[in-house]
Formats: sequence, C-alpha cells, structure tokens
Amino acid sequence: MSSKSLVVLIVAAVCLVGGAAWAQTEEPAGTSEEPTFSLRRDSSTAAAELELSEEESFHRWIPAIKQGTLEFSFALGFLNLNSTLLQHDKIIYKYTQEDTYFGDVEIKGETAFNPVLRGGINISRWFGLEAVGGLSFSDYQAEIKNPFRQKNEPGAP
Repeated sequence: MSSKSLVVLIVAAVCLVGGAAWAQTEEPAGTSEEPTFSLRRDSSTAAAELELSEEESFHRWIPAIKQGTLEFSFALGFLNLNSTLLQHDKIIYKYTQEDTYFGDVEIKGETAFNPVLRGGINISRWFGLEAVGGLSFSDYQAEIKNPFRQKNEPGAP
C-alpha cells in the first residue's frame, strides 16, 4: 500500500468517526443562548429564587451497559484467503557455520479456516474486559529463486 493510499484511508476514517460524533451532539430545543447564572443571592429569598423544576426536568444519561454481564461470540473467519506474505530479493534464508545462503524468497499463504472466539465481561457500567482467541488452519509455500552460497571465511567474495 502506498503512502498516499494510507493517508487517504486515515483521513477517511477520521472524517467518518468525527462525522458520527458530530451528528450525535444535538442542542436541546430552546437553548440557543448561553445560560446565565445569578450567583449573588440574598439568603432570605434564596430558596424562592431557585428554579429546581428546570434542573429536575433534564434527563440524566445512563449507560446501556449492564454490570456483570458476560458476552461471547464466535466467528468462522476467512475462508480461502490466498496472498503473498513475503517477497524479497537477495535475502539470507539459511546460515550455517561454513556457508551463508542467499536468494530471492517468496512465501505464499492460503488460509482454509480461521475460527475466532471472543469473550467479554462488563465489570461495571464504565469498565469491561475482553479476550479474543483463535486458530488458523493454513498452508504455506516457500519458493527460492536464484540461490547463491557464500563461504563464511575472512576475505571470501
């Protein structure tokens, strides 16, 4: 992936998340002006001047996460995913005491089955723990082109 594609992908992700967050911030009806507060009160009339009915009418946000709940999910994963995992020219693929082996290496992988199990617990309304575990049943093939061997001696070409 080129750097331009990566930058475009990151900008698109930020715009998507930012747009979703901006769409959720709604202004309550009738609050177009900044609220003003009178902090100077005469103690004899302070109780009468308080407008508690307005404060009580505001709804308090309560998280929808229930405390102590367990959640489990299972996914089958990717089926028949075929791609090149590594392709590199003139890389060391084997080293012994006597020789070093170089070559153009290409490793291809094919995933047949990749099940994943996810488990989570909500400890409180604001904190949860998750664990993800999985297996991968895959087949890998390595191909070495243009093999070259070099002796491990001082002054060897």
